[in-house]
Amino acid sequence: EVGFPPGDVNAPGQPPIEGILIFYDPVDWSMELQILTDVLLGGSPLGSGGGGPTTSSRAQVAEVYASNPDFIWQAAYPAPRYGQGAFVDCLRALWLRLSGQELRVHEFGKPHASQFEAARKLIELQASGRPLERIYMMGDNPAADV
Repeated sequence: EVGFPPGDVNAPGQPPIEGILIFYDPVDWSMELQILTDVLLGGSPLGSGGGGPTTSSRAQVAEVYASNPDFIWQAAYPAPRYGQGAFVDCLRALWLRLSGQELRVHEFGKPHASQFEAARKLIELQASGRPLERIYMMGDNPAADV
């Protein structure tokens, strides 16, 4: 097993959390949104922030990276389900109300250019460096993949 040992983020001398990676739509949105908001505020204890109680003194101290902008998607249930995009929208709304500022979110994955550029480079390596004129992508969600 590779990884870091569990640690107490509130223990003295712990480094600040500088980034949030969102790769899935969580099961317990309430808990996840609270923890992520605490990380965005920073401070010791986590969530106390470096500023005061007013929204103008609250700054985003961690960058947010999200891999999938799908607001809804089709699961086994016969009606669409909320996806990672909906979760990130909730986090944006909470952060705006809490801080008075827009949340900075870096989105990656389809349909963002960075994903296609990475795929193009890998495909060209497989094609012995021959440049490609067109690359086609097939998605599963027209609302997010087009």
